[in-house]
Formats: sequence, C-alpha cells, structure tokens
Amino acid sequence: MIVSLQRETFFEPLDLESGQRLSKWKLAYETYGELNEDASNAILIFHGLVGDAHAAGVYKPDDKMQGWWDGMIGSGRAFDTDRYFVICVNLLGGCGGSTGPASQNPETGKPYGLDFPEVSLADMVRSQEILLRKLGIEKLFCVVGPSTGSMLALQWSKSFPNRSHGAILIAGPARLSAQSLALNWAMREAVQSDAFYQDGDYYGKESGPRRGAALAFALGAIGWMTPHSMNSKFGRKFMEGRDTERPFGPQYLVEGFLDQRGRDFCKFFDPNSLLYLTRAIDHFDAAEGSDSLADAFRDFEARFLVVTYDSDWRYPPHESKEVVSGLEEAGVSVRLCELSNPAGHASFLRHTDQLSSVVNPFLTELESTVHT
Repeated sequence: MIVSLQRETFFEPLDLESGQRLSKWKLAYETYGELNEDASNAILIFHGLVGDAHAAGVYKPDDKMQGWWDGMIGSGRAFDTDRYFVICVNLLGGCGGSTGPASQNPETGKPYGLDFPEVSLADMVRSQEILLRKLGIEKLFCVVGPSTGSMLALQWSKSFPNRSHGAILIAGPARLSAQSLALNWAMREAVQSDAFYQDGDYYGKESGPRRGAALAFALGAIGWMTPHSMNSKFGRKFMEGRDTERPFGPQYLVEGFLDQRGRDFCKFFDPNSLLYLTRAIDHFDAAEGSDSLADAFRDFEARFLVVTYDSDWRYPPHESKEVVSGLEEAGVSVRLCELSNPAGHASFLRHTDQLSSVVNPFLTELESTVHT
C-alpha cells in the first residue's frame, strides 16, 4: 500500500490547558482507505510515545520500512481499508511533521526549543478533533490506541463522550504508576544531562544531545521487553566487533542492540519532543476532575474493548483492569481481553495476528450494533 504524509495548517489559535496559546499550528497525518458518503466509517488511531503518523504502508515501492502498525492496517486486516477509513495523526508536540519544539516559532523565526508551550493529552486530542471536523468527520466509528495511544483514546472518550461508537484501548493505564513516572524522569534526565543539550537550544548546531537521547531511548526500550524475550533473543552472547572507543562501551549483544537502536532513534526523533510528550503522559489522569474513574466515565457512549498482555510490566494487566472496573461501574459496555504472550509491552507490535483475533470480532459486533 503506497501512502503519503499529509499536512494541514491551522491559523485559528489553539488555546492550551496550560493557559498558553499556539497562534499558528499544523498537524501531519496519513489516511488509509476511503471515507464513505455519510462519513461513518472513520477509525482514528493514536500512536505511541515515539511513534508517528506513518502507521501503515510505504511511501514508495522500494521502501524497506513499513508503517509501525502495518500488520493491523490494510486490505483484509483488522482495520480493513476495504471497509474503514483509517486516520493516524502525528501528535501535537511531536516531531513527525506536527507542530512541536523543533518547529519555527512565528514570533522569533527560530525553533521553539523550550519556549514551546506545555501541551497535555487533552490538547493533543482536541487538535485532532479539529482536524477531523475539517475532514468532514463528526463522529468516529472507533477510536483506537496502543500504549500511550491507549491513554489518548481514553482522553478522547472523556473529552468527546458521544463522538465515537467504539473504543479500543491496548496496553495502557488510566494514570501512570510511580514506577512509570520514575522511568520517564530518568529518560528526561538522560537527555538533559548530555553536555550538548544546551538548555534545549541545539537546533542547527553541529552537536546535539545524541548520547543522552540514545540512552533515553534505551531506557524506554528496556520497558518494552521482558526477561524471557531478552534472554531468548540475546542471552549472554558477546557482540562481534566490540566497541573499543569507550572503555565501558557495549560488549554484550543486548548492549549492542540497545546502543544501535538508540543511535537510530536520534536520527528521526527530536529529544525535546521526548521531554514534552513524557511530561504530558505523566500529568494524565483519567479521573482528574471527578471523584473516581467511574464518575469520569459515566457519560461515555462508546462500547469498549480493553486489551492487556500477561507479560507486560511497563503497563501491567492490573492497570488495564482498573480501567475496566471503572467502565463497568459507570455502566459502560466493556470487554476485557488478557492475552498471553511472552513479548511483553511490545506484543501489540510484534504479534498482530493474535491482536487481530480479538479486534476483528469486536469491530464486527460494533458494526452490527451501529447499523441496527
């Protein structure tokens, strides 16, 4: 499937929860499939922390890198592009074409850097709702999100409780635990401790915080794997051609893997975006403004599918079950699927056939409900 990255610029100011304002902003997005006549077949997919709008397909026939969820989106796949119009938008504050810290500040003509305003998950969701209206979509067939995207899908349901028939939450909590807060803090510290971070003003300069950003990504990547998956893939094997430049550089295969992935991460992801997005996730609490999750969920009209993985320690099953309990207490239709998979948090990316086996019947049932 050949796809293209699209961009939409908005000249109407976006007022943010922080009290700040973006006077001009843009969103980058991709679409797959065709929107039907009454615009009733749209599925909005929120990407994860270091993802982007490129969820499926390739940009040209000889591309080796497919979209991050290509196994789920396409003809005959779970999010069937013969039936649905699928949209994935790069998050506000990100660095995949949407306005973020690396974007030009219209007031100075220079990259925002740390002058970029604080953004929340609610701000991100509202910006995408504005885009959907511009595309002629008033109500979604379903909203979907894995990991960070799960929290965004939950925020969508909270911000717009009657604007989606269904919602699929995959491996995500109602709020971060202390452990997750600690990991996000360590990732930000890794970036800011780099000697070349320069208080976030590294754009256009020869050196940026590449080592710090690589370490931050490595810390995050460890949370995606499990002891079983790491042992089966790497064990205690040594690398071929060990790093001789650093006395304590990578020697084991697992170290070399994380080191290389971190270096690759620096090629496409802005370290400042990592700071802003992780802080936005930290502040997210689905019960904020209410006495409980159930109170926060009472106006929800969508039917929910909540998926969790038994080996996921980044966002473990009990956190998804807390969301389910809140939905059930609020009288919202919800189905919980706890999948067994040794791959941990990365299961939704690596084992799309297993995930499709629970997503497909939910979407089929949702269709029958909507069209009844």
